[in-house]
Amino acid sequence: MPAHTIGRDLPRISKDATVTYLNAAQVRTRYGGMSDMALWRWLQDQTLGFPKPLVINNRRFWLAAALTDWERKRGPDGSGPAAADEAEIA
Repeated sequence: MPAHTIGRDLPRISKDATVTYLNAAQVRTRYGGMSDMALWRWLQDQTLGFPKPLVINNRRFWLAAALTDWERKRGPDGSGPAAADEAEIA
């Protein structure tokens, strides 16, 4: 009999933290009003590293903090880490 696995893959969050989830429409708006197909393509592109959503009743929800982390890793021009860009300026 398989072991119980629900919740094991979810990130651990402190009890004091406020957790914000965005639905697909909010995520598309956040990235300039992109189409649902463009969002699907981002999810399929393994090299892009776009965060995977949590699926509840066939609806997709993204952890806002995961999106923010992904944005920081990509940097301001979208090509790589923000730290590399800051090093060039200094």
